[in-house]
Amino acid sequence: METKVVEWYFIRHGEAAPNENDRARPLTETGKKEVANSVKEHLQTLNLNIVAAFHNGRRRAEETVEIALSLLGSQASPVYRQGFDFEVSDYDQAGSTYPEVLAEVQKQVKAGATETAGLWLSLWKGYKLAVLRGRLEQAICRESELITAESVIPSCSSVVVGSHGCFAELAAVDPKNCGMLTPGGIIKYTVEVSNGVASITSSEILC
Repeated sequence: METKVVEWYFIRHGEAAPNENDRARPLTETGKKEVANSVKEHLQTLNLNIVAAFHNGRRRAEETVEIALSLLGSQASPVYRQGFDFEVSDYDQAGSTYPEVLAEVQKQVKAGATETAGLWLSLWKGYKLAVLRGRLEQAICRESELITAESVIPSCSSVVVGSHGCFAELAAVDPKNCGMLTPGGIIKYTVEVSNGVASITSSEILC
């Protein structure tokens, strides 16, 4: 069976306006320009064959992918996917998976060993990111398998996703050097699907 490649482009939203409902915050004019400039510089010349587009349920992320699709000449419609929807509570909950690490942090702080506590805290953060990164990668592979199941899909396709800043930490090739994506920042995942099974072959921060 033919191996198909799906390239995923996660685009962080630009500057968003304040709103009591965080999920309803729209992009400001500055935010729209940040996204547009990033897409023009890093994606517009790639002639992407976009077969799907997703967002994480936040208005600013949906607007981000709408801007990208318009600039890339795609007729795809952005669709919400729970697999790409992460809240702060998810990050905190992931940390509870390793209570022994948190207990060690608290123990070292109580003993006054702040440097050691800091090392354990970094380890705890790494564990939390690993849990969420696993969730993200499962969602990417699952969607890639569904997309390539369609016989009309070409051998190399692209997907655009509007997201928020935490994806820089989740998707970074080297977690030690990761950080929040700048507004309009883009992360690329490359996925190969063979015999209906998807596997991630690479990920990189484009900007």
